[in-house]
Amino acid sequence: MEQNSQLVFPTYRNFRNAQRQHVHGYEYVEVEPSTKTEQLYEFELSSANPLAFGVATGFRVEGVFQCKGKEATDAWVNVPADDSKIVTLQQNWWDHYVKQVDVFYGNNPVNQDDMPPFINAYINAFMYAHMHKGIKKLLCMEECHPGRSVSVNHGNYKARGSTSTTTDDWTAYSKTVFNKDSVSFLYTPLHVFPFYQDVNYVYGENGGFNVLPLQTMGKLQVRVFFREDSSILFNKVDTNEKTYRFVLNKMTLLLKEVRLAPSVARSMASAKGTYLYRGLTKVAVTENVRGSDFTHRSTFPGIDMPEGIFIFCLDKTVLSGRAKFQDLSLDGTFKAHNIASCDVHFNGQHFYAKGPNFGHPGHFQIQRENFAKLVSRGPFGMLMDPDALTFERQGVHHDWSFPCVWLDLTESSPHTRLQTVHSDVNYMTNKMGDLTVVMNFESPNGAVDALYVVVAYYTDTNLQLDMRTKKFYPVYNKNKIIN
Repeated sequence: MEQNSQLVFPTYRNFRNAQRQHVHGYEYVEVEPSTKTEQLYEFELSSANPLAFGVATGFRVEGVFQCKGKEATDAWVNVPADDSKIVTLQQNWWDHYVKQVDVFYGNNPVNQDDMPPFINAYINAFMYAHMHKGIKKLLCMEECHPGRSVSVNHGNYKARGSTSTTTDDWTAYSKTVFNKDSVSFLYTPLHVFPFYQDVNYVYGENGGFNVLPLQTMGKLQVRVFFREDSSILFNKVDTNEKTYRFVLNKMTLLLKEVRLAPSVARSMASAKGTYLYRGLTKVAVTENVRGSDFTHRSTFPGIDMPEGIFIFCLDKTVLSGRAKFQDLSLDGTFKAHNIASCDVHFNGQHFYAKGPNFGHPGHFQIQRENFAKLVSRGPFGMLMDPDALTFERQGVHHDWSFPCVWLDLTESSPHTRLQTVHSDVNYMTNKMGDLTVVMNFESPNGAVDALYVVVAYYTDTNLQLDMRTKKFYPVYNKNKIIN
């Protein structure tokens, strides 16, 4: 006889079956750096238990912002609150201060990406400025967190030479870092394994972390490299003669060890299979495009069909590491790109037989199609904050600090792909091939004299751990495979 749901009662004292759980509990660990210099902090990860990663793990950072007058005898003091009117920090300043984060297993790097140096800090600024509020609340809990030092408004962090830097976003953030004896936050490197194992961190139905079976592997080394000079982070008005710096006083690594059920621990210790880890893979090429060029071709040789392509511009000094915020801030976070359209080919095959198509970002219909995709799922598979999205800004690139071109190559979801026109014969996207992107620039000025960054990305599984060989293998970036 069928029963009404009101007559179905929960199992009595069901918690008494808790001994059948795979996970019995956690131990929280704070790791001091094994090596510590002004340009390098190195940490060793070792444990008799598997490691889990999430909102309570990452780098605990403590430091202070200081300034001094132009005289050599002037002492360093905490930056006064009123200095927010004459100096600003670069958007996403901490990622610009961190030169790179490397993870090693033995002598082998654990990294799924193939990115040029210094580029990720700008992509991360885009992500922090647009990510869903739920994700940002978990990643940037502290008001002073550098992920909060971003703005979608062009020029909101001051144009060089202004008499005042006062803007709503910068003024609000400056109150959390200036005139403070200490600035403290938890830093989770965006899309760096093992700290970040999902394109949306731990948010949403697919969010979460697979454990790292370190008890059967030995040690991981994490190396955090810093820039030689933190003064690159500041932008002063012309009349400001002070010198500014950020002093890092302490950085430790917070981890979480998993206490497994004995039977599960024994099974994991003898496992010979493959662990799969979710996350983002980025493969990029950079192009030094001359001003006034009207077309430029970029090629990704021998890659899998990506989920999307993200194109933006930076100053040419960025790639060499010589870029200073003082010299860049006139152009916002990204420079204007002046791209009129893009032609995309995979192994020489077109995706459309006629236009307009996804390669025409300025077309009336395509603008609306792309904006609708931004609202549901944006570049790099990121869930975006609907309150940070307006069609007048992101849809038509007006008053936006991040002008870019986003080419979504999915048909309806991250697990689908657009097929080439002749895919019924060759099934072109089922095999690796050469991806070509041709950028066509607006008349009469053509391209801007800048560094064009073209990023292909994938958002599902990014790393494999083979327990037989005890090696990590990138899923998409074949250049990083360890032999």
